Amino acid sequence: MLDQKLKLFCLIAEHESFSKAGEMIGMSQPGVSRQVRALEDTYGAKLFKRSGGRAILTEAGERLHKYAGKINAHFSTVKNEINLFIDPSIEFITIGSCQIMGNYVLPDYIAQFNRNHKDIKIKLIIDGSRNILDAVSEKRIDFGVIEGKGRGSNLAAKKFCSDRIVVILPPHHKWSKRKKLSALDVLKEPTILRERGCMEREILETCLLKHGIQLEESKAVFVTATTESVKNAVESGIGLSFASQWAVQKECSSGRMKQALLKENEGYQEYSLVHRKNGGYSPSTATFLKYLDDNPVNVLC
Repeated sequence: MLDQKLKLFCLIAEHESFSKAGEMIGMSQPGVSRQVRALEDTYGAKLFKRSGGRAILTEAGERLHKYAGKINAHFSTVKNEINLFIDPSIEFITIGSCQIMGNYVLPDYIAQFNRNHKDIKIKLIIDGSRNILDAVSEKRIDFGVIEGKGRGSNLAAKKFCSDRIVVILPPHHKWSKRKKLSALDVLKEPTILRERGCMEREILETCLLKHGIQLEESKAVFVTATTESVKNAVESGIGLSFASQWAVQKECSSGRMKQALLKENEGYQEYSLVHRKNGGYSPSTATFLKYLDDNPVNVLC
């Protein structure tokens, strides 16, 4: 089905690897390749190109990736309504989330919740914050977690958790024991950058503007669209970068990479939980929201 192919496509794009995406869903690499070819036949365009052993999105792939989350949200809504028609006893919750919260925070909460609520099915859709706000407002999902503060005439928002962008370094780098680093110093070293428009990139550009400097992308080792590829590059010793503290929590705790505060940006970024003002939640959604209220996300040090 198309929705399954799009989910696989998003996994490959996030991890830049056919084999890793296949491992995550229990599919062989030849099977993954067949699914990608079928998707390319559907859209009439090449979606990935190979670069240094990585699967990189082509321009057409980038455009599909931009809309894939929204397409999957529509598939999820249709599937839930059909399932409820077939068996009204099944309860579903559909949650939309931005990349960082959806990849590194919410999965643990969902797993813990499911241990005590095995009868409740949860669908997590990862997409951009703007698309999530639209999906909540249009009742295509039950609630969402977004970057910043949600706004909308029929929406309410409350703080979900905080995050901050940190400098990440290979474990044996000469600066690995420093607690703080300036963006100016980091950019003197080999650096991996995220693509334009992402939170990490915008914060870095703001930090440099405090020094009256424009970011020169041409000086980066390479520019990538995913947090995972940034982490893999830093862990491999290719260079330094900037990432969400939540995204690198496990790697830094295990010693696989080091982090330092960014001198120009020691404050926190806020993530918000957004929902419709008039409520109207299913009992399952209300139960999950109460679980989140009773188990707030820990503050990072």
